[in-house]
Amino acid sequence: MAWYNLMAERGVIEVSMTPAGIADARAAFEAADVEDAFWLAHHAEFLEKYPDQFVAVSDGDVVAMSPDLVELVSLLERRGLGVKDVWVEFMDADPRPLIL
Repeated sequence: MAWYNLMAERGVIEVSMTPAGIADARAAFEAADVEDAFWLAHHAEFLEKYPDQFVAVSDGDVVAMSPDLVELVSLLERRGLGVKDVWVEFMDADPRPLIL
């Protein structure tokens, strides 16, 4: 505690984090692959039902949708969900091609 107080008095802030291991990285990539596959499989259906809206999905079910992202987050909060509990995508009815 004394070391922490001394460092705080000097204006030094230390944050210690454990680096993710290879297993954690693999799990994150696998989870991203599952999410990508879900959106690919349901994109046409959701685009037809929810054009130009943000769609939030939890456990494979649509739990909220709104054309406004802030409103979507508010809807999720009222349902007791956070943004980390859902997958969110915007169903763009008129996507613009990007030239990079």
